Amino acid sequence: TWADKEVPISEGSSVTTTKTYMENYKNVSQDIRDQLNAEAEGVQIIRTGIDNDIYSTVDACPNACEIKFTSRDGESLESYYLRFYKIMNELVRNQCDVTNHLVNVQFLLQLQPEWQRSVTLVKQSQELKTVSYHKLYDILKQHQNEVNELRAERIERTANPLALVAQQQPIYHPQ
Repeated sequence: TWADKEVPISEGSSVTTTKTYMENYKNVSQDIRDQLNAEAEGVQIIRTGIDNDIYSTVDACPNACEIKFTSRDGESLESYYLRFYKIMNELVRNQCDVTNHLVNVQFLLQLQPEWQRSVTLVKQSQELKTVSYHKLYDILKQHQNEVNELRAERIERTANPLALVAQQQPIYHPQ
């Protein structure tokens, strides 16, 4: 193998030797120290400044710029927006470069199904490459009543039919 071969030393050349050492905080460059400090600060901010579910979302990603975010069943638009806003702030703090278009698409696509009609209207009326997700949130808020009605209809359709039967039948009272 190549490791077994001796390297010939020509006359007049200076012989060099290689030395291995363990890198640690003290013997790395200032740039690497700054990066390590920034990462440690980011982790500390995440641990102390946001909810456990958001921290877990960020922590589970090999690259914080590739966060998978979704809304929760029955979650209000305001709650969804606030969680999304916190994660976006963490991405900015960690200097992740995410395009505005990608942020907006992620924001719109992860809403609950009852928002689908409103999302389609927003996509048709807004330029997702330039508008901010804050503006999208403001636009979507205008559709909140319609979405609440859709959510109520969905709950009504999927409600337990036995509960409805129990309400309609007279209750037996022995005398």
